[in-house]
Amino acid sequence: QGRTEPMGEGELLAHAQPGVYTCAGCALPLYASEHKLESSVQHGWPAFGTALGAGVSRRRQGKGAKVEVICARCSGHLGHVFSSKRYASGERHCVNSASLSFVPRGTAAGQLPPIAGGLTACCDADDL
Repeated sequence: QGRTEPMGEGELLAHAQPGVYTCAGCALPLYASEHKLESSVQHGWPAFGTALGAGVSRRRQGKGAKVEVICARCSGHLGHVFSSKRYASGERHCVNSASLSFVPRGTAAGQLPPIAGGLTACCDADDL
């Protein structure tokens, strides 16, 4: 927690299966596969254009301009967010593979963890 995995070594770097990426610590749904950006060894970590709902919180890291992204439920370190004009959202979330678990599309809503407000994460994952 709070550490960054080595660049280019995460198992989800080139992962392309449809579904939902959840927090490895508490299973809160964080990112949809449709928001996963083209990642490469050059960028080094799985990247997403936006998060699902309010699952991801931000905090300034240190005295610099670096912004850390953390799980809104358990405060687990996910990675960092950067401004990027290359993407429609205007930002890129670079996330450690070790901080994520993956739920494949087609998993029933009852099998996904609840999110804030008692809603089920992503209805039926087939709707992603």
